[in-house]
Amino acid sequence: MTRSGLDATVGRRGTEAEILKGNLQEISLSSLLQALNADGRSGWLHLEGGGEIVLVNGEVVAASTSNAEGNAAIQALLARRSGDFSFTRGDPPRGEPIASMMGLILESARLDDEWQRLAPNVVEVRDRSKINPKDPCISTLLPWIDGRRSVAQLAHLGVSTTAQIIESINAALASGALGRVLTPSHRPQVAEVGREDRSKGREVAVGDLALAAERLDDRRNRRV
Repeated sequence: MTRSGLDATVGRRGTEAEILKGNLQEISLSSLLQALNADGRSGWLHLEGGGEIVLVNGEVVAASTSNAEGNAAIQALLARRSGDFSFTRGDPPRGEPIASMMGLILESARLDDEWQRLAPNVVEVRDRSKINPKDPCISTLLPWIDGRRSVAQLAHLGVSTTAQIIESINAALASGALGRVLTPSHRPQVAEVGREDRSKGREVAVGDLALAAERLDDRRNRRV
């Protein structure tokens, strides 16, 4: 296993335990897991702030954080960009892999892209009757969804993992339970209407988007 770029120390506990230490600022968790997978390592990977990943022959068979287990936990941990870690080599109980290592990494990349798109959005409740009562994440977030907080701010409350929030918010948006709030940065820019428009003999009303679009097209044509 490559240790370049790591502030790593290796030690022995008994005859079978080996400890590897480092920080996620120096090597990403996805790169670390792929290295452990390629080397077929078994043991426990502990992460600062609460988090454990159990590997058997390089495959992730269990994962946990303070508020999640399994796939939700591994995705929450893969989203971390800093914090100390330590790997203890040993022989944990056997179990079925949560998913293939490549599958976990690809899912993490998908969630990261989705988060970049969703995080800035401000959401509000549109229809409470469409809230999924079987979704504990959306039920927990509901008191904080007020039409002013962004999805990123909801995530900072720490009541659910980022992966859970992404799935729950998207499902609620799709069902119509929630809706996006247009903030100033998301509203379309409307061109000012002046004398030139009035001279065309058309009655101009505030917010006349069709006329505004016409003006924008005229301006573009003049620049060509």
